[in-house]
Amino acid sequence: QHATTFRCIGERIALSSRPWRTPLGTLEVDAELMRKFRALGYPVDERGHAQEHSIENQLPFLQHLAPDVRILPLGLSQLTLSEAEQLAKDIVTIIDRENILLIATTDYLHAGEGYYDQPPRGMHLHEFIRKRDAPVLAAIEKCSTTELIRASGQTGMCGLWPAVVVLTCAKLMRFTNCQLLKYAVSGEVFPAAGCTGFASWIFGLEDFPTAY
Repeated sequence: QHATTFRCIGERIALSSRPWRTPLGTLEVDAELMRKFRALGYPVDERGHAQEHSIENQLPFLQHLAPDVRILPLGLSQLTLSEAEQLAKDIVTIIDRENILLIATTDYLHAGEGYYDQPPRGMHLHEFIRKRDAPVLAAIEKCSTTELIRASGQTGMCGLWPAVVVLTCAKLMRFTNCQLLKYAVSGEVFPAAGCTGFASWIFGLEDFPTAY
């Protein structure tokens, strides 16, 4: 489980070793995975996790689908491309042939009231966000980390490095199928003057059932 650390406190790559509690119960950290990451020198640092929400927002969904799931929370802040690629290589080595789900979380362009980016006169806010997010979506669909990094400069996506790490993992594991499950602008669900783009993707070896 990868997420950006919005607060940028502590280590730039930070594991969490504590159990995580949600209204649905407590999730335990996978001790064996933790041991393997620690053996490679990755630090435990709870500071970046303490005030961060990007990982915990995913947990109730995991608990609903798999109540006994164990997790390994990994928070990322600003990395270099070489650091992201090395982390991806280490992840793939550690999880080789294991039944493990990788999740990276990010949002996309923030625009409208309260944000720096504003649509030009005459353009609807939702259309503006969709247009600016389109190059990022295209880069992810192609599993191109180079294009993603370039395109992200137009969106300010908060979870660029988690996305780069998981895209690199997908390429290393030869996950040839990438499917966009849903893209939407937050204001299409909850009308607001300031909105954000969101997308859900799934990567794997084969085509996915349409039930997804």
